[in-house]
Amino acid sequence: MNTDTNTDINYLTNMPTDVLNTYGLTKTLLTRRETIYLKHIMKNIFIYGNEEELTEKLRVLQFDSMFQYIAFLTNKLRGIYKLPRDYKINNADDVVKQCRNSFFKCLELYQDLKPIIILDFDKTITNKKFHNLYNYIIND
Repeated sequence: MNTDTNTDINYLTNMPTDVLNTYGLTKTLLTRRETIYLKHIMKNIFIYGNEEELTEKLRVLQFDSMFQYIAFLTNKLRGIYKLPRDYKINNADDVVKQCRNSFFKCLELYQDLKPIIILDFDKTITNKKFHNLYNYIIND
């Protein structure tokens, strides 16, 4: 493990954004960011969690089985690698350094991907009658 704190602080930062944009490396940085995030989610669920907690969470999220949830995670991972190659950003350091604790900063980071944001005030999303519509929107 590298103990050089200067290297840790500068890891994947201060790179020329225009060059990264030109050669598609901003997509590589974004793909790396999203894959690491998914890895953290899976670690928290499967390493630090327990089966009883997971079963309850899956029930609340309306997954009928662990297999269905793993299929969901697999599709999330597949989606990460389908991000457009022409993804560009104003400052490449934002992809590496942006924390997920600011909704609006993250939204700015992903704005070129045209994200869909759904706010569920009346529990429509949790109503299974609408799931076919959501799947259609997600897939199309």
